Amino acid sequence: MVKLENICFSYERGNEVLKNITLNIKKGKKTVFLGENGSGKSTLFLIINGLLKAEKGNMYFEGKKVLHGKKNLEELRKKVGIVFQDPEIQIFAPLVFQEISYGPENLGYSKEKVEENVDKAMKEMNIEELREKPCHHISYGQKKRVSIASVTAMEPEVLILDEPTAWLDSRNTKGVLGILENFSKAGKTLIVSTHDTDFAYEFADYVYVLNKGEIVREGKREEVFSDLKFLKGLSLNIPNQVKIMAYLREKGMNVDDYYRFLKDNGL
Repeated sequence: MVKLENICFSYERGNEVLKNITLNIKKGKKTVFLGENGSGKSTLFLIINGLLKAEKGNMYFEGKKVLHGKKNLEELRKKVGIVFQDPEIQIFAPLVFQEISYGPENLGYSKEKVEENVDKAMKEMNIEELREKPCHHISYGQKKRVSIASVTAMEPEVLILDEPTAWLDSRNTKGVLGILENFSKAGKTLIVSTHDTDFAYEFADYVYVLNKGEIVREGKREEVFSDLKFLKGLSLNIPNQVKIMAYLREKGMNVDDYYRFLKDNGL
């Protein structure tokens, strides 16, 4: 779906934020970029969405090289939506329904289509009761949901979310996780950044680990999170599930029984 070859980027000369990034994001998968703040995750996402242009390297979307002409970028952004980490910098309309309507209206959708998409997005995010609410009167968790709805209302094929659980309590984090799982089941390609290893372990199909602008590890979640020494070396927390499974193995207990227990109890 998205392919990058040797992408490099600097905000100022001599200080590379991204260094020879090469990756291949598969359609319909949940891809997570894991790394501490400053590792380059947000910059990488802005390049994938076309908001930034790489200094070196090439990007491909659905097998076609991405060019930075106005028409090319407009087509890319119709298919690749991005939800920023802080909803405060994304939300600008006075009322919630106006915020969610803005994207579809700018894509030239009919009035009926805009209404249909807004209603669907609000239902998916469980914020229908916020429709007429002023955006500055709703909670931070609600603003997160509104910012996601404002992007999904444009029906992107790829949904990029930069730290979607940042500053959320456990209840709101679980809610966002459930919503993203529903998008995945509907066939969306999800690209998510986080430094929350518990979230990453529960959510990801495939993981890229970024450190100082470089991909230092990639693989299926079980492969990445099995190397505890590597995670500790990057000051990344060991996911709680990994700790529990390590304890069970140490005690000679059956890990399959643990998974069965979680499934049977909806955990």
